Amino acid sequence: MKRSDLRIGNTILIQGEPFNVDMFMMTMDNLEPIPLTEDWLFLLGFKLDTLVEGQPPVYYITGHYMYIEPINLQPMDGGYPICKYQLQFVHQLQNLYFALTGLELIID
Repeated sequence: MKRSDLRIGNTILIQGEPFNVDMFMMTMDNLEPIPLTEDWLFLLGFKLDTLVEGQPPVYYITGHYMYIEPINLQPMDGGYPICKYQLQFVHQLQNLYFALTGLELIID
């Protein structure tokens, strides 16, 4: 994991425990990314819903038009992909959310 991928406030693992990144942690070498799972989506405030009957369910966050497709964790704006890569880690979702909304995505 590259330190340059992190922002202060991102959630990462240190020795298996989740922590929010601060200035001191930015200099540490033992930082691990957190795999983005359904449990983490729920902790970050996403809910599971079906946009259209007969379509696969998506994760969405209230108040913003951001959806995550559950099969490959691709971020969507309504029915359109926001970017062409698959989100793999919690900090990637936090960074994308901040870039799109100017708000921090924190654990509920």
